[in-house]
Amino acid sequence: MPRLQPLMLIHGFGGHPDLWTNTGFFQTLVRLADVDPDLIHRFHYGWDEDGAYNAYEDIRRLAARLTTRPAPHPEDARSQVRRLSEKSRARGGQVEVIIIAFSMGGLIARYWMSRRQPDQFGTLFDAPVKALITVGTPHLGVSLAEVTDLLPHHHWRRWLLRAVEWLPFPRGQPVTLLRLWQGRLAAMQRRAIGELLSDLPGVDLIASPALRQLQPDSDFLRRLNRADQWPTGVEAALLWGEIRLAVRITWKQYTLWSDTINLGDLVVSARSASTLVGAPVRRRRALVNETEIAVPLDRVDDLVMPEATVLDLSELLPPEQHNNLLKQEDVHRTVAQWVVELSATSPQ
Repeated sequence: MPRLQPLMLIHGFGGHPDLWTNTGFFQTLVRLADVDPDLIHRFHYGWDEDGAYNAYEDIRRLAARLTTRPAPHPEDARSQVRRLSEKSRARGGQVEVIIIAFSMGGLIARYWMSRRQPDQFGTLFDAPVKALITVGTPHLGVSLAEVTDLLPHHHWRRWLLRAVEWLPFPRGQPVTLLRLWQGRLAAMQRRAIGELLSDLPGVDLIASPALRQLQPDSDFLRRLNRADQWPTGVEAALLWGEIRLAVRITWKQYTLWSDTINLGDLVVSARSASTLVGAPVRRRRALVNETEIAVPLDRVDDLVMPEATVLDLSELLPPEQHNNLLKQEDVHRTVAQWVVELSATSPQ
């Protein structure tokens, strides 16, 4: 008999409920966690005034759709947590719902769970929740303009490497090489962010309330990240991507410079995705992929080729970037395992 554990799936900014089936995530929950598919509901963002899917609306307004209210459309009813809980209970299943959220979906769920009193949109935490599982959620925000620096300008090792360039014996120019890699790294991050926003043709992204709320210094996140905002009795589980780039510059047997840069998932930093203020986090996992670039100075001239022929960084790094997280089998298996563990401790 399938596991009668109600699950609510909430996608992220610019996405669509079909993401859960198109990536095979929904099917894995049914297969590996043995959850009754009729008790897996996909949250629907609703429609804007022009009839377009409302994938960029104010997070607070979207969170109101989790609250119980009249449901003129089927997707409205299936987006309400209490209705899902009551549906499971009527079948003799678990009462407490497990919410699985990707990216901004985690902030939608968190805001809903923070509301002890209705806000101006009617958002109210009014249903039993066992746990929130987030995948790549920017709990501390995301800066879409921030680019990781391989070697900050004020760093003392930059001056050391600059001094090495004046020595007569190495043929390489390490700072110049780092600048070359920095340009490729910046291009790769911009491409990942562009993919995140490209699914919204014709939308004025600058005016999007959600994008403003996602900024690390937004009033929305400052209030949400107070320790008293997390509801009592709800567990948290965090899953995120970490793409690490290890760069090592050597001369003969000596290492002149070595550092590992954590790129997060190219959109959301590892710190933002792995930090949940005030919540009991008993399950956490980083999907880590590390690539090393070793640069011997006696061969560095051979590596600095014209830009058009240089190996692109995206060819060196694994696909655990933000937009691909839900496609990863490791993500599917980990979340399915957590669902099994959490449902085993849920009261009837």
